[in-house]
Formats: sequence, C-alpha cells, structure tokens
Amino acid sequence: ALGILQPKDKIIAVNNIEVKTTAEVINFDKTKTLLYTVLRDGEVLNIELKPKEMIVKNIFGEDETKLLVGIRFDANASFNENASFSQALVESYKSTVFACTLVIKSLQKLIIGAVSPTNLSGIVGMGYVSDKLYQTSFLSFLILMALISANLGIINLLPIPALDGGHIVFNLYEMIFRKEVTLLAVKILTFIGWFILFTLLFFTLYNDIYKIFTNTMIP
Repeated sequence: ALGILQPKDKIIAVNNIEVKTTAEVINFDKTKTLLYTVLRDGEVLNIELKPKEMIVKNIFGEDETKLLVGIRFDANASFNENASFSQALVESYKSTVFACTLVIKSLQKLIIGAVSPTNLSGIVGMGYVSDKLYQTSFLSFLILMALISANLGIINLLPIPALDGGHIVFNLYEMIFRKEVTLLAVKILTFIGWFILFTLLFFTLYNDIYKIFTNTMIP
C-alpha cells in the first residue's frame, strides 16, 4: 500500500536493492511505483511511493517537468563512510567534472540570456552562503568550497587579458603568427580586461548587498 515517509527515516533499499548514497536513491525509474525500505526508530518498514509529475525550478531558475516522489535528503545523507580510497578518487573526479560542466553551462545560459545577471553572486554572497552552510552542515560547506574552486578555475581560463586565459591567447597568437604581441596592444587589452573584471566585481557586490538586505539571498 502507498505510504508516507517521515523525517529522520533512513532509506536502506529501493525496490529491494540496497542503497548507500543519495545518487543511488534518485537513479531509479520513476515511471513506476517505488518500494522504499526504511529504518524508522529501529524498525524496518516497506513503504510504496508513487511518483507525481511536477513543475520545478532547476538550478538556473528555469521551469522543468519532473517525476518526483517528494523526498528531501538530509544535508549529510550523501556521505558514504565506507568508500574505499579508489572509490573516493572516482567520485571526486565525477564531482569535479560535474562542477566544471555546471559552471560552463551557467556561462552559456548567461550569455544567451536564459539566466538573469541578477543571479550572479560575488565575494560577499559567497561569504554569506559559506557561513550559513558551515553552521548547518560541514559537508555542504566543503562541497561549496569545491564548487567555488571549480568556478574560479573555469573563469580564470576565459580569454580575458588580465586572466591566465588571456595569457594563453597571447601565447597562441605568438605561436601561430610567429611574432610577439606589441606592448601597446598588451597594455590596452589588459586595461580592457581589468575594466571588465572590476565592472563584474562591483555588479556582483551590489547584487549581494541587495539580496542580503531584502532577504532574497538563498543559502
């Protein structure tokens, strides 16, 4: 019979298949009724949940239609204490690729206008969110730090003269055309690069302060 999950229920199996991470829980086919085996107050229970089609916001603020069962995981639920060193390396690699892909997709959507520039956040916003996550879940805090590192790594590779990506472009130019970029061109392009970066810095600073004072900053 269909049932209801309760707070602090620990999911130990789905459709009689043992699960240890949130990724394993959500990867089951949601077109059919799912059987969740949970541990509740020391008692093992079997609860059936029928996924429902719902319109939800994705991480970019876009509407998406998804089949959901209405489960919200604890902040530390995805931590697998029994992972071996090799498993940890594999999962770390997958998480890094996912984080970098997420940053690239965000930049693409920002350029084509699918994501509003008001969603951009800077150092104040990162500090605010980091503090909130640190107080609630150290694991979530570490995940955020990893995401910020991936973000900075991708941004640093953009072909903006003031960044490493700009220096790579200069080096590629010299390799292809067999001549150095003139000092005047380097100075002008670097000035433009710094202007872009400082404009972005002040814009995100304004965004962060506005969101904090209007209580619209999402931790």
